[in-house]
Amino acid sequence: MSVRGRSLLSSRSLWGLCGSLLFSLACATASSVSSPAATTAATTAATPPGSLPATPSPPALSSAKPTDGESAAASPHKHGQRGLSFVVRDGTSGAPIDSEALQQRLARARAIYVGEHHNDALSHRAQLFVLAQVYRLPDDGHDVAVGLEMLPRRLQPQLDAYLAGSIDEQGFLAAVDWSRTWGFDFSLYRPLFDFCRTHGLRMYALNAPRDLPRAVRQRGLGGLTPAEQALLPSDNPWPMPEPHRRFVRSIFDQHPADPKADPALREAAFERFYAAQLIWDESMAQAVADILRPGPENPRPPRRLIVLAGVGHVGPYAMPARAQRRGVSTALTFAPQVDEKEAPPPVADPEHTDLTILLPAHHAPS
Repeated sequence: MSVRGRSLLSSRSLWGLCGSLLFSLACATASSVSSPAATTAATTAATPPGSLPATPSPPALSSAKPTDGESAAASPHKHGQRGLSFVVRDGTSGAPIDSEALQQRLARARAIYVGEHHNDALSHRAQLFVLAQVYRLPDDGHDVAVGLEMLPRRLQPQLDAYLAGSIDEQGFLAAVDWSRTWGFDFSLYRPLFDFCRTHGLRMYALNAPRDLPRAVRQRGLGGLTPAEQALLPSDNPWPMPEPHRRFVRSIFDQHPADPKADPALREAAFERFYAAQLIWDESMAQAVADILRPGPENPRPPRRLIVLAGVGHVGPYAMPARAQRRGVSTALTFAPQVDEKEAPPPVADPEHTDLTILLPAHHAPS
C-alpha cells in the first residue's frame, strides 16, 4: 500500500456504521465548504458557447498564474476552480498534464471514477472540479450524470425527489436517514448536489443495501437467507485477484486480534470481511453498468457517468474492473494525492489510478 492510502487510514476506516471502506485524513478538515447560496451564485457566470440555453455555466475554470516560487512553465498544468487550483498528474509517470490533455482524456471515457477521502473537504472540491471540467466539454459535456457510493439503490426515489425540488434539503436528509446511511457531514457533499440541481443533472444511488454487507461479515455468503441472497450482485463467484486480497487484508489486520484466538477463526473472519468488500464493489459496478446501458427501462442513458466513491473503490481491482466486466469499456480513474513528492503507485498496485489530483489545492490568485 502506498503512502497515499496507508498514512490516511484511521480507525473509522474499518467499515463502521456507514458500511464502506473508509479512507480519511488523519487531521481535521482545514477547508470550509460554501453554502448553497454561494455555490449557486458561483455558477451563474456567462454561459460558454454551445451550452444549453438559460442554463447557468459551471464554476469558472482557468489555468492559474504561477504563484511565488513557481515557474511560468508550470502554470499550464494548474487548473483553477472557485478560487482553488489543482495540479493533475498522470497516474503512471507522475508528470503534470495540461488542460487540453485532461479534456481529451475525459472526453474518451464513459465512466469517470473520482476517489475521495470521505471527511476531507478538498477531496470533494476536487470532485467538483472534475464534474465541472466534464460539464464544459464541447458538444456533449452537459450529458453527464453523477453516481453516489453514499446511498443504496433503494433510496433512488428520495434522491429523485430532492433533485426535482419536491423536498428540501432537510426533508431529503431525513428521508434517506443520511446520518445513519452514510454518516459524514452533508455539508462536504452539498456543493456537488447543488451543482447537479442547478444544471439539471441526474444523480444515481449506487450502493448495496446497507444491511447486506453487514450480514455477510457476520454470517458469510453461505449464511444468508434466501431474501438476502436475492439482493446479491450478479456473476457470483466474483473475481478475487491476489493483489486486491492483500490490500484488503492489510486493512483487516488493523483490527486488534486476540492473541489467543484460533487462527482458523481469524482466517474465516477475513474471508467474510473480504466478501463484504466484494459486495460493495460488485453492487456499485453493476449499478454503473445498468445506468450506462440503454434498454426499455433506461431509454436515455447519460453519455458519461461520474462516480464518487472512496479511494478504495476506484483502484484497478475494485469498481472499474468489475464494471468493465459488465460492458463499461472506457473509463478514467482519479485519486486525490496529499504528498506532492510521492511517486505514483505501480500500475499493478491496488491504489493505482489513471490520474491523480494533488491536494491540498493551491489558492489561485484573483
